[in-house]
Amino acid sequence: MLFKKISKAIFLATISASLSIGGALAIPNLTSVYAESTAKQPNKEVAKMYRVSHELQFDLKGTWAKLDGKKTSPIKAIVRNNRVFVPLRILTQSKTAQSITWNPKKQEARIVMKDQLVPTWKDLTFKIGSDSLYGLDYEIIPNKKIPKPVLSGGLVYIPASELPMLGISVSAAKGDLTLQWSEKIIELSTKSWETNEGTTTFTMLYQQEMNQPQVMRSIGNGGWEGGKLGKITGRNIPLDGRLYNRIEFTEDLKPGINLMQLTAISSDSATFAVDRRIKDPAAVLLKTSELGGQDVSFSAPTQGYIRAKVGEEITIAGTIMRPNPRFNEITIQVNKYNPEVNGKSTPGFSTVETKKVPIKDDSFTGSISIKEPGRYRVAINSPNYLLIAGSGYVSEQWAELVVEIP
Repeated sequence: MLFKKISKAIFLATISASLSIGGALAIPNLTSVYAESTAKQPNKEVAKMYRVSHELQFDLKGTWAKLDGKKTSPIKAIVRNNRVFVPLRILTQSKTAQSITWNPKKQEARIVMKDQLVPTWKDLTFKIGSDSLYGLDYEIIPNKKIPKPVLSGGLVYIPASELPMLGISVSAAKGDLTLQWSEKIIELSTKSWETNEGTTTFTMLYQQEMNQPQVMRSIGNGGWEGGKLGKITGRNIPLDGRLYNRIEFTEDLKPGINLMQLTAISSDSATFAVDRRIKDPAAVLLKTSELGGQDVSFSAPTQGYIRAKVGEEITIAGTIMRPNPRFNEITIQVNKYNPEVNGKSTPGFSTVETKKVPIKDDSFTGSISIKEPGRYRVAINSPNYLLIAGSGYVSEQWAELVVEIP
């Protein structure tokens, strides 16, 4: 879909211990629309962004090793054709990998690095005896040849020269190897809050040596837009042995749940939710996108925010204003808000229903019926009629509806 094309890239790009073989709604500026209780805006910083540096040192013979200055299990490297290879378990020992999976049949190891390292390649696969390197979805990385990984003594060894692709720098001196990396962390102290207002203001701290953080806004289905910079309101703030700046953001809010993301160039990201509460849903009108307003006139719903009962039918109907031979059907996508997604404490929306409604004689009529209580955003998407170079015909979000089921 066209509306999903904006992402974080706007401003950038089974652990085995030993690996032994085995579109927006209308936001009327009417105070009466919203609840009259006091808005619960954050009264302290909602997040802190900082860097934690790490270093692993060891000798190539495997007689000693130190992790952040403390003794750890020795690591024995091997040398082939004047190339240094390190055991893959070094990534578990250093706790830099999120997961490592060994496939004995294919003789290959897939490495997924931790997000906090912000590596050039988060997901890489090394294949024993192959000079190719494989990225996400097992696609060969073009124009890249590597020293061939080795299987020795029941352990997988990868070339030390390729560790920088995983976010780890490498240096050698007098038979010793030093690996360095850093975790770029955004630590949330507040993951969600409510307000009655049309905007929300909040602050966060960020370590001075790091890039200034920005706020992104969810546009659904994993897409993000924005990259808005804030206003620095404090400098040289000492905390936990670091110096921080304080930065303030003010963001407009749609009715209902607003997902936002704090991030920065070469840093991790953190997602939080701001809930704009509604007093009178009837006062929030359905608003179409710019193209949606030109292509279609909705007769139902007229509201942009609906409080409904479990199982209550919600009609979605309209008339095509600009006929197009590709207008064959609309797609209704029902997305439910979850404070936790995929078992992680990250708020988000997940699709619970997708429904096709045919367009006949330049009009359409369909309905949805939500079976569980919750907070929902319902996307009303166009047919695939917009031609994008390299992508073919794609759809666009004509309108979005907020549904609350008590």
